[in-house]
Amino acid sequence: MTTEATDAGAAQEAKSPAKPLTGAELAVHRESRANRAYWQTHHLEIMAEHPGKDYLIIRGDELLVFDELKQLFEAYDQLDQPTREAAMHPVLRRRPPASNHSLGIR
Repeated sequence: MTTEATDAGAAQEAKSPAKPLTGAELAVHRESRANRAYWQTHHLEIMAEHPGKDYLIIRGDELLVFDELKQLFEAYDQLDQPTREAAMHPVLRRRPPASNHSLGIR
């Protein structure tokens, strides 16, 4: 067997159709998409109302706001598994990236 034949077989395996999602997996996927859509629609309003906070979006339209990341993780750990899998935690930059000038490098 040549390398080309092996590579072709691996490529064929990679292209095999994905298995269909179960009902539970599909529900998680839908909730995850709804959480992202909620953030895309409301992120400017959320950041204006709750500046400097950490956010967790669950169930497609439920916003949880936290003062500290530790609180967010504690709440996350209390969620049921499907909600946890679909939850969205937007990661925001709290400060601008360092530049050479701010680091004293010329």
